[in-house]
Amino acid sequence: MKEEMQRATLIPVYNMTLLPGITTSLKAPVVSNSMIHKLNQGEGRFIIVPLRREVGQSDLSAEDFHNYGVMAETEEGQGGLNSINEQVILGKRAEVQNIVLEGQIWTADYSLAPEIQDLDEKSESELMVYFRRVIHEIGSHFTGSEEYIKIIDGIDDMNVLMVYMTQYMP
Repeated sequence: MKEEMQRATLIPVYNMTLLPGITTSLKAPVVSNSMIHKLNQGEGRFIIVPLRREVGQSDLSAEDFHNYGVMAETEEGQGGLNSINEQVILGKRAEVQNIVLEGQIWTADYSLAPEIQDLDEKSESELMVYFRRVIHEIGSHFTGSEEYIKIIDGIDDMNVLMVYMTQYMP
C-alpha cells in the first residue's frame, strides 16, 4: 500500500550530490526571507530537491524540479538576505508531486521513497577497496595528496565516500 502524501517546503539546489545519512553544508539560493525565517526557526518539513538546470529564482518553475529529493533537518540556522549557508542532515529519500509556489515558498506533496539497494554487502566492500586502490594510484602522482588519501582511507560508508569524492569533480 502506498504511503499517504504529506506537504513540505522545498529547497531548490543545483549541482549538489544528495545522499541519505550525510551531514553537509547547504549553499542554496532561497526564494524569500520567509523561507530563511522558517529554516532558522526549524519550522516544518524540508526537502532538498535538485533542479534540472541552473536557473535564477525569478525564472524558477515547477518543471525545473526533479521528482525526487532528500528530507533535511537543519542544525544551527544562519540566514542571509538571499541565500543560506546551513549545515543540514540529509535523511530519507522522498518523491515530490504537485509542486507549487505558495506566496514566495515552493511546496510539494511528498511520500517517502526508500532507496533500492543494488549492491550486496560483499559487492559494496569490493567496490570500496577498488575506489581506494584507484585513489592511491592517482594520488601517488601528486605531491601533497597524502592528506586526501588518509581521509579516503578513513571513510567506511559508500554514501560518505561518494559525497566526499564528488566535491572534487568538475
